[in-house]
Amino acid sequence: MITWLDESGTVHYSTFGYDPGAAEPYWVRYTGLDGETRTKSFRLRPWQEKAGENWEGFKEYSDWHDQLAAEQKRFEAAAKGRVAAAQDQAPETVRP
Repeated sequence: MITWLDESGTVHYSTFGYDPGAAEPYWVRYTGLDGETRTKSFRLRPWQEKAGENWEGFKEYSDWHDQLAAEQKRFEAAAKGRVAAAQDQAPETVRP
């Protein structure tokens, strides 16, 4: 298990595992952007060096990870846009 903090200081956990009886036996369990725990499974061993007999497994994992990072950036950009829009709509002064 890997425990890590995001930029806001929120704790996240990523767990890697192997289920020998499954069609896609390698898996990673992580927290999605919505706060829900998600599991992504892989057919080939994904945590392997780029070179070697398991290039396909590494590529599958790497492609998924890149997709997850792009999703995170879109989420952050949308959140910043919502904050900016809310600030634009806020009154300039507060009156009793």
